[in-house]
Parts: sequence; C-alpha cells; structure tokens
Amino acid sequence: MAMELKDAKIAIIQVGEAEFLEKDGVHIYIYPDNATEYELVDEIEHLVEFYDFVQVKLPLPPHIRHEVAIAAIPEEKRFIGE
Repeated sequence: MAMELKDAKIAIIQVGEAEFLEKDGVHIYIYPDNATEYELVDEIEHLVEFYDFVQVKLPLPPHIRHEVAIAAIPEEKRFIGE
C-alpha cells in the first residue's frame, strides 16, 4: 500500500542561514552558506534514516555540487516538489 503524502515524514534541506523550522509537519533544516559539501552529504545520509522523503532546495552555493547532494538521497526517498 502506498504511503499518503499527508502521512509522510519529510525533511527539506536548504543552505543559507543556520536554523531549523517546522511548517505543516515538514521539517526544514537550514545550514550556513559556508557548510562544506562533505558536511551537507553527511547530514543528508543521516536524515534519510529518519524521514520518508528528503529534498535539497536548489540552488546551492557554488562550492557544493548539486549532483553530489542529490545523489546522497536514495531514489525512493527523493521528494520532488516546491
């Protein structure tokens, strides 16, 4: 049986200012602009253990390759949306 999106645990990762927000049950993790690609991938790999879906908001700072960040999310846990 497919999971209803309204029942899913979703994490959104954004690189910008460091803070954590929750909106409509979606957890938004915001990291500082100077976060490294390694730090971001490490955090993504951690979050996919606890969330049904994970999204990385684009664009990312130039020093973080979006292909690497997205590849860190297993395909079945990638959340495509706004």
